[in-house]
Amino acid sequence: MAIRLISLILLFILSACGTTETISSFEELSQNYSLTITRGDQQSAYVGTVLPEPLTVVIQGKEGGYLSDQVVEFSVVEGDATIVGESIVLTALDGTASTTIQLGNTASEIKVRAALRINTFDEARHAALFTLTAVAIPAPKLYIYDSKANGQVGTVGQKLPLPLSVIAKDGKGNPVVAQDVEFKVTKGSSDVLVTPLVKTDTNGVAATEVTLGKTAESISIQATWVSNANGDPNRVVMFSIKSRPDAPAVLSFVQGHINGSRRACAAEGSNFPSSVALRLTDQYANAIEGATVTVNPDSRGRIDGLPFDIAKDLVTDAAGEVSFNLTAGSVSGSGYNTTTTVNAVASGNGPATSATFDITKSRYLFNGRGDGNAMYFYGSTGLTPILFPQWVYYRFPFVVSARGSCWSSLGSTFMTATVSRVENACPSSGLNWPSDEKFDEGYTDINGNVSDEGTIYVARIVYGSTVTYQPIANRLTVSASGTNSLTYYIGYTSCN
Repeated sequence: MAIRLISLILLFILSACGTTETISSFEELSQNYSLTITRGDQQSAYVGTVLPEPLTVVIQGKEGGYLSDQVVEFSVVEGDATIVGESIVLTALDGTASTTIQLGNTASEIKVRAALRINTFDEARHAALFTLTAVAIPAPKLYIYDSKANGQVGTVGQKLPLPLSVIAKDGKGNPVVAQDVEFKVTKGSSDVLVTPLVKTDTNGVAATEVTLGKTAESISIQATWVSNANGDPNRVVMFSIKSRPDAPAVLSFVQGHINGSRRACAAEGSNFPSSVALRLTDQYANAIEGATVTVNPDSRGRIDGLPFDIAKDLVTDAAGEVSFNLTAGSVSGSGYNTTTTVNAVASGNGPATSATFDITKSRYLFNGRGDGNAMYFYGSTGLTPILFPQWVYYRFPFVVSARGSCWSSLGSTFMTATVSRVENACPSSGLNWPSDEKFDEGYTDINGNVSDEGTIYVARIVYGSTVTYQPIANRLTVSASGTNSLTYYIGYTSCN
């Protein structure tokens, strides 16, 4: 391009203020004007792309005026780039010259030089250096499309309210259509269901519904761009969700109500040996936390020191359990044992259950043997029974068992046995009763048993052809310290 000269006078148009300046020589141009960058420096863009902003310089005088029709040359001095605009440009009326740059395919720093063509050239005042950066295009990437879907909590056995969705984008951020995305459960039960392979739609979105399994748990689901042979983390998205228990369905005793094959047992007035626990679950046996369970004993039981027959509300822990201490009431009457029942119900018309517990006295005597009849003939004494009775001896074997609380054996327990008569057991006919007789004293064996035999007297009276047997002493009482008294009523086979 030719430089326009008019009588060696360069016409200068001062665009900033609308006036025209003239210079008389190139020396004046060299000394009074300089080239500086106004736009386009320090740009950054992906490799292979045209920079969005042109590289622009201006020729400006010391007084602030701009000089047009001056030749500026642009050149790439470092890096991979191409000048796709003009490389030699005349300055415009405002003193500017511009060109366009396309970055090469190598990610690097690029230097582009702009210089004023002048005979008396000064690098510092008549040239400028643009610094540019070519950035590698990022790899394609998966993103979570609907952030509300991540972190969802659903009910076991049901679908999540929102599908899990991802969007596939190329390195420039454009949606990728018809891209395969794999969904896989990486943490959780095997019955958690997803759609394993989904293609992205016209918006680059792939989604799957999730059906939760029967276990309340934390679940991780991974979405992966197919294929991802190099394991690029940008092509993987993780979802974290949770499944909560269903509605309460089962309330059951899990501790303290059973002792081996028997019901739990305690002596009257004492605590049961283990705390009692119940567990609240849904239909799939998932523990339900934070629910209220009301436990209510009957009049023979009390909970955690409260008065008898007073209910208590308890809140289930993370295992779905509540626990309490149960105290046994009294065994009323002369019996050895009774029961207490604890009822429990979950709040909100939830499931209910109950358990029965045994209560016994701490010391008690049981009849080990004794059917009320004399067992065998022992001997006789007295006159011939014509008008006066002949005393006939019969022996009565008996066994007494001493038991402690909850049917435990009481070994080495001292017991006494006493026989006495019962008035009007049979017609007395004016007979003289023998004196009471005290039986042997003894200690129970290791099994809590003591055995002995007592004598009963039977009067044998003959009136003509009629023979009558009448029991004389027919009550046997056995006792031990701190226990009930055990009484046997002894008779003969008949009282005729």
